[in-house]
Amino acid sequence: MRYLLAGLFCIIMMAVNAQQDTARYIGHTLSNVDYHHGQLPPVVGVHNIQTFRANREHPEWAGGMNWTYNHQPMICYWNSTFYLHFLSNPVGEHIAPGATYLLTSQDGYHWSSPVILFPPYTVPDGVKKKKTQQLLIILKQSCISAWDFMLPKTKSC
Repeated sequence: MRYLLAGLFCIIMMAVNAQQDTARYIGHTLSNVDYHHGQLPPVVGVHNIQTFRANREHPEWAGGMNWTYNHQPMICYWNSTFYLHFLSNPVGEHIAPGATYLLTSQDGYHWSSPVILFPPYTVPDGVKKKKTQQLLIILKQSCISAWDFMLPKTKSC
C-alpha cells in the first residue's frame, strides 16, 4: 500500500510539473489570423535568417537545385552545429518527384548548400499506386526519420 501511494504521488507531481512547463500566453493583444504574421509587432532582438532561397532560372545560385516548393523545415542543434532538414518538390507538395535535403551551419547565419538526404525513388516492381500511373514516390518522412538516419542511435535531437 505504501508503494502504491508513493507511485500515485509521483504521477501527480509529474502531471503538475508538465502543466507548469506548458507555454501560455497571458497578454491582452490578439493576433489577426488573416495574416501570416498575425499583424503583431516583431519581437525585439529576434533575427530572421534566410537559410535557403529557391531559384528556378539560376539553380547554381541555389546549390544546384531548381525546385521551388520547399517546405516542412525542421531545425536541430547538436554537437555545435545547426542542422536544417526540409522536403522539396519541383512545383507543388503532391507533385513528384520529391526529395529531402539538409543544410548545416556552425553559427546559424551562414548555411551550407543543400545536401540530399533522401533522393527521389520509384515504386518497386510489383507495387502499384492507386489512381495514378506515376511511379515516383512523394516523400513525407518527418524530421525524426531524418535524424534517426543521420545520428548515432545513442543521440537524440
